[in-house]
Amino acid sequence: MKTTEYKIDFYEITESNDYYRIIEGLTYWEDPNHFGSVYLTQEMYDKYDLGRCSTVETVEEAYGEYDPEWMPDRKYAYVIGIDHCAGVTPLGHDASEGTSLDTPHGECYEEDFVAWWCEFPAELFNEPEENVLITGWCDG
Repeated sequence: MKTTEYKIDFYEITESNDYYRIIEGLTYWEDPNHFGSVYLTQEMYDKYDLGRCSTVETVEEAYGEYDPEWMPDRKYAYVIGIDHCAGVTPLGHDASEGTSLDTPHGECYEEDFVAWWCEFPAELFNEPEENVLITGWCDG
């Protein structure tokens, strides 16, 4: 079985807080208003070796007991909480001076960037919905 390389493994966060992360000499500004979830079957968890992914939890860990109002279907055993980056600035510049959506890792809010930002393999986006369900891509 081929192991998927996580893009997140290739950089080091030198500083972070609730507002930003400094990565590779750029300030990546957190977007506190947009978030969502990626629900996964056991098959996807195993296929992509998601035990290595720090952002994945079992549905029970994330939500406690099964609640049909908040959980899409019992077939999904795992969930990845996704958040977004509002933009980047050069190191030392404040977000009020303007941010760019274009980053060395793709454009903010695009699938490849969000996978990198949230530390999971972008290949999950190519899987059918019966195995991977994305909810609330940019809900806020």
